[in-house]
Amino acid sequence: ESIYVEKRIIDVEKEALCVLSSVLDIIGDTFGIFSFFSMGRNRIFYNIIKDFYEEWHPETQGRIPGIVGKASNRDGCAIRHTVSRLLTLPHKTKLFILLSDGIPADLHYGSTSSGETNVYAIEDTRRAIIEARQGGIVPYCITIDHRAKEYIPRLYGDFNYAIINDVIQLPQKLTKLYIKLTK
Repeated sequence: ESIYVEKRIIDVEKEALCVLSSVLDIIGDTFGIFSFFSMGRNRIFYNIIKDFYEEWHPETQGRIPGIVGKASNRDGCAIRHTVSRLLTLPHKTKLFILLSDGIPADLHYGSTSSGETNVYAIEDTRRAIIEARQGGIVPYCITIDHRAKEYIPRLYGDFNYAIINDVIQLPQKLTKLYIKLTK
């Protein structure tokens, strides 16, 4: 008899981060882990889980359980902040991977109308991705949103995203995807 315990999406995402981070540490790639959430334009929270030059040791690993899913997501703002950090690195290849559970959205992210807010949020995120590319950064999105085909190609183009239908596969797919993207 087996007992099935359903995992929350955020827990699977954290598991995937641990798996990928351990692989990156073993192969010696520089990486950072950042989380973010927002509650309106004046309350945007950007958290450094592991900065680029921090070691992947028990202290930094211990920060991952502290990541919690909260409120909304102003993706454009978080992308710009992360890109500004990436631009300071001397590395030739700079890859930005966003793990997403859905469409960019926040309270009044462009308007009080939810339809207009979604349009603005998508365009702001799209612009941040264009700015990242102009800086020589390769943006890539991994999402579990089953409706992502409606908006994600507009943001990341035809090939710079993956939609994961079974969130339990995320840890394995994330590692394989990283290896593919960095070849």
